[in-house]
Amino acid sequence: MQPKPRLLIGLTILIVGGWLTYVALRDYRPWRASLTHAGPLHREYERYVSPDALVARLPPLHNLGGNGFRFAAMPYRGDRWYAFAAWQPERASTAKGVIIVIEQYQEKITKVGPPIRFDIPIHEFRENMRKLEGITGWWRGEAIRCLHGTSVAFERVRQARVTSGEGNAVCSDHFRSISAIAFELAKPTHNLPDPPSDGTWMPLHVVRRLDPNGRYPTPTGPAANDP
Repeated sequence: MQPKPRLLIGLTILIVGGWLTYVALRDYRPWRASLTHAGPLHREYERYVSPDALVARLPPLHNLGGNGFRFAAMPYRGDRWYAFAAWQPERASTAKGVIIVIEQYQEKITKVGPPIRFDIPIHEFRENMRKLEGITGWWRGEAIRCLHGTSVAFERVRQARVTSGEGNAVCSDHFRSISAIAFELAKPTHNLPDPPSDGTWMPLHVVRRLDPNGRYPTPTGPAANDP
């Protein structure tokens, strides 16, 4: 083989190998964050605010009676984020819930609302926790890079065991299912002014304005936030 063809083959291998390495590294971080892993949440990405920072505003894991769920939703559209926890106190006949509404502007927190505390029927709590266990299990993760949508994160405590994960409720069917469980349990948010619409936690006025293809509209100015 002549030197020139060898050089071309070598360069081709180098380019292809470099591209594959880039793809692997690009996809590693979202995959690593989204899988169900042992232990509580930890910061995976550098952001102004990360979902684990919202979850940290909720009752600590050791106060959830060994059977609880903490969750955060950060819709890209709208000016509110949500932190939610549900748990069954030991020997209690009713589960407990708490919601914190966080106002934000350009991914910077501007106001943290007071905790909204409420009761959850025990059968409703247990049924949704069974669903959560079935969905999360040891989820293998997915390499989805989604810049918009709704960033979400959860922590599930069962006795001394804690599992957690982070993803996007609009771009991922898996995390949309987890978010739907939180939305179902967090009923007081359904009565807020301009409430979250569904398991994506997007503002209701935004969802009402979906285009015929189901895509969220692009804001064009202050009027874009009107219902």
